[in-house]
Amino acid sequence: MNLRIPIQDSTLGFMLAEYETLRDLRASLVSQGESRVNFLLATISGAVVALALVNQGAYSKDIVITINAMILVGLFLLGLITYLRLVHRGIAITVYTRGINRIRRYFVERVPDIGDYLILPTSDDVPSLRYGGFFSRGLGSVGLAGMVAIIDSIISVASVVLGLKIIFDQPIGIVLFAGLIAFAIAYLGHYVFHIVLLRKANKETQVRFPMLKEAQN
Repeated sequence: MNLRIPIQDSTLGFMLAEYETLRDLRASLVSQGESRVNFLLATISGAVVALALVNQGAYSKDIVITINAMILVGLFLLGLITYLRLVHRGIAITVYTRGINRIRRYFVERVPDIGDYLILPTSDDVPSLRYGGFFSRGLGSVGLAGMVAIIDSIISVASVVLGLKIIFDQPIGIVLFAGLIAFAIAYLGHYVFHIVLLRKANKETQVRFPMLKEAQN
């Protein structure tokens, strides 16, 4: 027999207001993330057009190299800032989602009959604060932060290619090899930074209602 615990009107109103606040904050962060990525992609598209015009123009080699370097460095920094914001956004979305799960758990504990009708979880250890890059789950699971990390790594490759081929006129084999190394270093740097932030957030986030082991199977 399921025991119902009465809920006071004031408590009910507070919990529903808290639920709506967390829901709105999470929706706002989701929208902001997509807007930031769209802005980054639009900026990169414009920069590519600018690079093409500069490289086809009748400018001296020094001017071309300087403008190319300025644009690539600017794109890399913009991508890095976007990446940092998206990482913090992802952590915040996870925290807000766990808060919503807690409120759902509150009502299930007091009205157990509704538990069978809920699809979303009632435990506050999901979603997980673990990195979802393609190293562990494949390309299909790469989120916005992971996509920006790949874009930033490609910009690093372009910078290395610019330096080795245009400035130092190195053979194409060396340029390609150095580009691959630059991509690996840049992506691993983003990856390690993401892992460090997630582990820190995981330690700072208290879990009160973990998912039961039998429910995980």
